[in-house]
Amino acid sequence: SKLYVTIDKLKVRKTPGLKGQLLGELKLFDEVYYMDEVTDSTFVVNLGTEKADEPYVKIKTKRGTVGWVYGAGVHYANKKRSGVLQ
Repeated sequence: SKLYVTIDKLKVRKTPGLKGQLLGELKLFDEVYYMDEVTDSTFVVNLGTEKADEPYVKIKTKRGTVGWVYGAGVHYANKKRSGVLQ
């Protein structure tokens, strides 16, 4: 299913977590495709004015890159995530 990027410069990683190899960045409102996989555990990340506790989500970009993004950075609705400092 289709998801939208809610955080500008959302990082796509080869493996879930902050230590995963960086494959690229996505722009706010980019469309990606959910690959039906999420991590079993969640990760707390400070977004600026709020903290999120979300799993990593496996996605495929329009260019065909398959990787993992932080779950707080994607949503079914095309909207900007609140609480993120630029």
